[in-house]
Amino acid sequence: MLAEKEMDDNLRRLTPMEEWLKAVYERGEEFDVTPYGREHMTNLDYELNATNNIQIRKHYRYSPPQMHDHEFIELVYIYSGVCHQEFLFQGKRTALDLKEGDAVIIPPGTKHALSVFDDSVAVNILINRHTFDRVFLRDLPGGNLLYRFFQEIIFSGESSSYLMFALEQREDIRSVVLQLMMEDRQAGEFSAKIGEHLLSILFLKMIEYAKTTDISSHLPGDIRRAAPMMLYIQQHYRDFSLERMAEEFHYSRANVNRIFRKYTGTTVLQYVKEVRLQQGERLLVETEKPVEEIAQEAGYQDTSYFIEQFKRRYGKTPLQYRREMEEMS
Repeated sequence: MLAEKEMDDNLRRLTPMEEWLKAVYERGEEFDVTPYGREHMTNLDYELNATNNIQIRKHYRYSPPQMHDHEFIELVYIYSGVCHQEFLFQGKRTALDLKEGDAVIIPPGTKHALSVFDDSVAVNILINRHTFDRVFLRDLPGGNLLYRFFQEIIFSGESSSYLMFALEQREDIRSVVLQLMMEDRQAGEFSAKIGEHLLSILFLKMIEYAKTTDISSHLPGDIRRAAPMMLYIQQHYRDFSLERMAEEFHYSRANVNRIFRKYTGTTVLQYVKEVRLQQGERLLVETEKPVEEIAQEAGYQDTSYFIEQFKRRYGKTPLQYRREMEEMS
């Protein structure tokens, strides 16, 4: 905890660069990037490669926003305060006002600029495509449908998309971000692997705790309507109700199913079933919990029904599946 406290203090404290930027800003002088270089002002001096495929840094406060893009995926996390994020799509600007705890995933090629002109703290995480795909997308509960959704948003090639997660500030998420920064600073023998593990945890927590999501209006309507529904199911699969979901999105049950099926090719209840079974499979492999407890956590009130559905999906009973996975490891 002491290490996290020290990292928290470092994030909140103005660096010498930020002190200089703040003084220029408060004097109302026109800012000249020449002494430091544009790359340093926009935090673009990242070097991602096969052994260093994630970088995490604090965004410079009081730095004039510079519209830019890059070949990497960027995650902007608002560690404290409020920030202003802009995007440039076909010559038109779109803006998001981000509050503490919010996070935005920005795909490669999307022009964007972040403004921080007070003591707020924003953290930039840059991830190469291969790592994002391997660490995050392939680990998603919900299987191929949610994988496809993120693939279409992040790798659409349209240069006009983003995905914003409106999150309440949570200490567990903030702790993961601090741990990521510490591993990045330490650059130890296993720091890269630990960083990937922490990044996976961060992504899954973002999905679990997002109150709402905001998706670029430039994306196709099917994606924009179905995506929040998919994320809603990730958060409510244990006690899912189609009626409550319809109320949440202000549609009838029939319209919810129509929209969902048009994009995914499956019904809402079929997708809920798939998410539940995949969660059950994960718990069988990663924990020693009894089948009865796993059934409950996966959203099944009847253990026998869970076993029946699991066998139909995986070809084995839960205990047979667990034993086979143990023998293979």
